[in-house]
Amino acid sequence: MKTFKQHLLSRLIWVCCLFLGNSCVDPLDFIGETARGQVVIYGLFTDDADDVHVVNVGITQNFGLAQAPVNNASVFLRSSDGLFRQYIPSGNGEYLLEGVRGNPGTSYSLRVVINEQIYESSFERMPDLNAVDQIDFRFTTVLTDTRVDVPTFEVFGNSTVPEASEPLFLRWSTEETYLWTLLELPPSGPSVSTTPPCFIQSVIEPNRVNLFNTAGTQTRAVDLFFGRRDVDDSFLNPFFVTVNQYSINQFTYEYWEKIRIAISNQGGIFDTPPAPVSGNFQNISNPEERVLGIFEVAKVQKTRFFTTIADVPFFLPRPCIFSPTRPVFSYPSSCLSCEERAEGRKIIRQRPSWWVFG
Repeated sequence: MKTFKQHLLSRLIWVCCLFLGNSCVDPLDFIGETARGQVVIYGLFTDDADDVHVVNVGITQNFGLAQAPVNNASVFLRSSDGLFRQYIPSGNGEYLLEGVRGNPGTSYSLRVVINEQIYESSFERMPDLNAVDQIDFRFTTVLTDTRVDVPTFEVFGNSTVPEASEPLFLRWSTEETYLWTLLELPPSGPSVSTTPPCFIQSVIEPNRVNLFNTAGTQTRAVDLFFGRRDVDDSFLNPFFVTVNQYSINQFTYEYWEKIRIAISNQGGIFDTPPAPVSGNFQNISNPEERVLGIFEVAKVQKTRFFTTIADVPFFLPRPCIFSPTRPVFSYPSSCLSCEERAEGRKIIRQRPSWWVFG
């Protein structure tokens, strides 16, 4: 039987990732006991011109089950300066908006229409400033409970906050993108086919919530641990890490702080289960309805670096090297299909614009 804490962690769903395109929506969910049929909305809107802004719309099922996507919604972005743009559905409860960037100092709201019910977020102002991040990484080993040293990749650093007349409220998430090379079969005829590139993208430690604010403190610098993951054959080819720093408002910060506390709950049998975390949405037609999730408006700063196989101090086998004496069916399925390798993570079929070395 799962512990209460495991139940909570298993209930964390999408608020992302990232990322789709270049923007990230982190996996996140309502926490605690919920009623069947509650609407859950999460959206992230930033000032990055390259971001594909993502909104996820779902509805809760029984406790312990994944929420069901809502694919018949109409989703609109509104701004205090008159902008009104509709998101495009992409399936699985996901809605995308491209070609629009937020302006710091401007306020934005999200409108979601589901079966004639109108859900609106409050207008959230996009902050004006970000902090300055310094990012580093290391390959190391972590000793497990079974006394085995596991090769591990860790991302860490620090952030320095500029002097400002108002407090800054910051959140970070960390993404990975790596190139996966499929099995290259020799051509069987005169035509030469090229296997399309396979870039796989996901969030590193999606349950980690890194927060910092300057309210009530003179501290202008903070050390941060952004996440870790096991070292595997993902590092055979260039492996990019993107640390997203989101400058948000106080309400959004407090929402994420509640999420962080709920995730950290050890789940003792006498603990009071945390209530579902409500955000800034309201059903205009029925204000008594409790709507879960949040529309997050953020000024984003991205810090990106990459590693190569030369940085890895561990031996990594290459599972997809072609051998003429080996039957194709004997290779791992991940060598033959990008989808098999991704296992539900985001796949990018064209090289990202920022995939630059040097």
